[in-house]
Amino acid sequence: MEAISLELCDECGCSVSWGSGNYVNRIPANDGWLCPECQCIECDNCGKLALEVDHPPHDDTLFFCDECL
Repeated sequence: MEAISLELCDECGCSVSWGSGNYVNRIPANDGWLCPECQCIECDNCGKLALEVDHPPHDDTLFFCDECL
């Protein structure tokens, strides 16, 4: 039987291994992974954490969640 390797988020240390609930949404980072929570960016308007993935492009350097955009 093959041993299951424990893969952890480089930022917070939570599991991103298969069966953890974070496996599907993890992204590569450096030599490891980032969990969904650590991928989030704080909205410059309301402070809510949101993913930048599929975020509409805008001209300035501020980040807005979908609700504020």
